[in-house]
Amino acid sequence: SDRHGARIAIRSRTQRAAAALMAWNSTLTDSDMLMATAPSHAAADTILSRVISEGTRIPQKAMADANIGRLGEVLPRDHPLAEYSVAKVAGGDVGMSAGQRRANNKRVKELIKARRFRLVGGTYMKAGDMDLMPVNFTLVDEAGQATEPATVVALGPAIPGGHVMLVGDEQQL
Repeated sequence: SDRHGARIAIRSRTQRAAAALMAWNSTLTDSDMLMATAPSHAAADTILSRVISEGTRIPQKAMADANIGRLGEVLPRDHPLAEYSVAKVAGGDVGMSAGQRRANNKRVKELIKARRFRLVGGTYMKAGDMDLMPVNFTLVDEAGQATEPATVVALGPAIPGGHVMLVGDEQQL
């Protein structure tokens, strides 16, 4: 059916996106960074999960040893990517007050500026947390769904000279 075919295409596109991130990872120096963005946390989580599983399965790509961070709120303990939460690494916890979130967001930006993570992933808008920290490779998933302002935010960290890969199905691009 068409619906089943669409699932295969999405899975295949996610595999290609993860493969592109892993290939770029293998060419960069220790101080370089990669970023994966998508319109939703669920879509970004799918890419990060694929990179993690493929990086573990294919050790020569060295993604299993990379520091991977997921931008966004602290995730519940039972979330598959909870251990990759940048906000959690920065000392945040679920249910923080607004003041605690602001302080945690500052620590998140400090971790990013210190290049604590090799690969960061999140929504187009969370890419703004990169705070003009240049990245060497930015992958923008579901690019055809992005509005112009969201695209500018997602591509911002690549402006100083990074490479960009726009991903989407044939109806989007």
